[in-house]
Amino acid sequence: MQSPMLFVTALVLLCASTASAQHLNVYGEPLQPCGQEPGSGEGDACTFRGYDRGAHQVCVTSLPGGFSASTGQGSWSDEFIGQNWCICIWAYASFVTNSGNLPVKCDALPEEVLSSRFSLDKFRMGSHNFQDAIDTMCETCSAQAPSEAARSVLSSSCHSLRTAAMGSGKPIM
Repeated sequence: MQSPMLFVTALVLLCASTASAQHLNVYGEPLQPCGQEPGSGEGDACTFRGYDRGAHQVCVTSLPGGFSASTGQGSWSDEFIGQNWCICIWAYASFVTNSGNLPVKCDALPEEVLSSRFSLDKFRMGSHNFQDAIDTMCETCSAQAPSEAARSVLSSSCHSLRTAAMGSGKPIM
């Protein structure tokens, strides 16, 4: 017969490993789903994956017509108009600085979108006005913040990314 203590220990270890694997959003809260099978995401989420060269971490709640063509990717997106989609950070930067804003679901954006060197490089790839794209994302997400604490976490990340984008301040991840 197995000891109850062994069972409790195993349960604690399982919970600890699950908690450490949990992805967080730009508010420092659990990452929310982007939608059912939102394109290049992982499952129903736009999780951060350093190996994802396209950086598909921006959850858009309604993919606009002509999105991919306007970002130099051909017309692949036309069959997905109006759907939730995990788009590339660089494509987000390109679209918002050249074509207009996008309906972003901020609680479905991984925290790394606003706090990693990888993401900053992707913003830069998308537009020579990439700082405008960062500002647009930060303003959009501030308006969607579910609490003052969440807005404070977001504000800190946005400040750090903006500072790194200008080439000053402490390095980001």
